[in-house]
Amino acid sequence: MRTDAGLFLAGISGFISGLDDILLGELSTIYHGLIMAKYLGCKLTCYSDSLACINLIFGPIERYHIYVVILQDIKQMLQQMNVTGSHTLREGNKCAHYMTKFEASSDVEFLFHNLPPASLVDLLKSDAAGTLFLRE
Repeated sequence: MRTDAGLFLAGISGFISGLDDILLGELSTIYHGLIMAKYLGCKLTCYSDSLACINLIFGPIERYHIYVVILQDIKQMLQQMNVTGSHTLREGNKCAHYMTKFEASSDVEFLFHNLPPASLVDLLKSDAAGTLFLRE
């Protein structure tokens, strides 16, 4: 989580044992991020590089979707917290991409970061400066 100016507020990472579905990983990260934002009392906009997640979360509920329970929980929190969402390209959100790799190399189930990992600081500065990246 970052401020509008790109400054680090807090972060989460963790290893999801037996995860073989990227969509579930994306939804779980959004779910836990919303819990953290609610706990911290933050007003936020949710950016995701997963267009599938954005469409599922901000579109009509699919009653028979395999992840309907977590989708309903996310939608309920979004309404309670008045959160908006938007799709972003992965290149425009290098910090989130870094944290995904960070958690994949961990064996800890859930970790709250009140300070950014040292290796994330340069990416935060780059994002805050509005550095543009070419699509690969």
